[in-house]
Amino acid sequence: MIRAALADGAHRSSEALIASRTASDGRRSFSFRKLAFALVPLATSLVLVELGSALLERTLPAKPRVVFDFNAGAYVRQRDLALGDWFVIDQASQVQSNPAIIQRGMHELDFPLAKAPTETRLFALGGSTTQGEPWIHLERGFPERLEHLLRERHPDRRWRVLNAGVAGLDAGSLPEMTAEILALQPDGLVIYTGNNELRGGLVRACTNPARLGLDRTLNQLASVRMGRRAWRSASGRGEPMGVEQLIVHQNECMSAPIDALERTWQQGEGEPAPQRAQARDDALYREALHSFHASLEQVLDMAEQAAVPVWIAIPPLNYQKAPSRSLFLKKLDEHQRTDLVTALARAVELAGTGSQADAKDALDDILELDPTHARASFLRGMIALEDGDSEQAKDLLQAAADWDYSGGRVTSHMRQTIEQLCEDHSGAVCVDVHGAFLDRAAAGLPGPDLFVDFCHPTYELGTQIIAESFADLIAPSAPLPTEAADTPSSTARTP
Repeated sequence: MIRAALADGAHRSSEALIASRTASDGRRSFSFRKLAFALVPLATSLVLVELGSALLERTLPAKPRVVFDFNAGAYVRQRDLALGDWFVIDQASQVQSNPAIIQRGMHELDFPLAKAPTETRLFALGGSTTQGEPWIHLERGFPERLEHLLRERHPDRRWRVLNAGVAGLDAGSLPEMTAEILALQPDGLVIYTGNNELRGGLVRACTNPARLGLDRTLNQLASVRMGRRAWRSASGRGEPMGVEQLIVHQNECMSAPIDALERTWQQGEGEPAPQRAQARDDALYREALHSFHASLEQVLDMAEQAAVPVWIAIPPLNYQKAPSRSLFLKKLDEHQRTDLVTALARAVELAGTGSQADAKDALDDILELDPTHARASFLRGMIALEDGDSEQAKDLLQAAADWDYSGGRVTSHMRQTIEQLCEDHSGAVCVDVHGAFLDRAAAGLPGPDLFVDFCHPTYELGTQIIAESFADLIAPSAPLPTEAADTPSSTARTP
């Protein structure tokens, strides 16, 4: 009887457990159904909002669609990656610049994908010098002048030089751009790059890639773009952030990695101070050089596989421009560092009052203690230039550019990288713009006569020298309009 009672109890417990599980499953199923039914109208609403936003956006001018400010702390390459592809092709096979990038420093290009049989189509790639800063109101940079030169010299050919330069672009963006351009029937690539590499590297070091990726993903939604536009209007920020404000953000971002590097040295944790003959060898610089080399090599490899010749400039240097940021690299105690700063200020004062001999002695003392200080090298180099010692001036002023920690000028190591890549790739020709500027410099070393600032050429002469340097080498290697694509040129410099 006891066994029967136990068995009956177990049976009832089993039934209760089954009933409980059944009820639980029912409630769970009911909850899932409720959730599913709740999500359907939500998803439908989101789709309708997206479609409505896309339709509304079509009624607005293209340029106001640009809603990015600093793009997750990104400028230069990161800015452009967030905004999408460089070129778009419409249903009529007309190629246009991405409207979202135009307002960030790219020309508004519009040309047919199908190329005329007699057209020789070249694309010019690079940063603001290629784009035409600061002379865009007068001319679209050296590519426009290059096109005129090629037409004048070879009127039997229909030349077209498309300016794909983007302000602030470093070499890291060139592979993505080249991949797009190679599908647009180019007959050659003209590349001028090197002045934005250190800055691009510093920005990459202080940019949040996860936030950048999220920003780019969200920007694909018309509803997000319209929401940002509405927020701008409501907050009184109707226009995207201006270039000057972007530069302020960029400089603040770039200073962070350098500050960290300098703190490391000041705390005695850095590497021993290098000598004058040694190259800068900190991690930031090594990464910038590696990225520069790898990006250009990728471009040249892609062009070589597509049988598209490349003419790449060895960029000139404005020797007579003071460095942006100098660091004392030697491990000095606080007293020695104070003495150095005082001595440097004294040297600047002496040079300003015309006491060149005393200034020279003070600067020599500083460079003996720390031979890598960019500002001291620059001041000493300018004194040597005034004394007529152009060789010593060239070495000192080049060192000032190489040791400029937030510099916007090409370094000697970057020029060497370009030269080596040209030797390693049969489809590439180096255009020695640097040598041409040295030959034409009024004071023996390029300065205000050929540059308007740290890297942009003067309108009359500097831009002309760049265009002529390319034209001298491009013309012989371009195919005749009626020739087969594989007909070789008779010129030895043909890439």
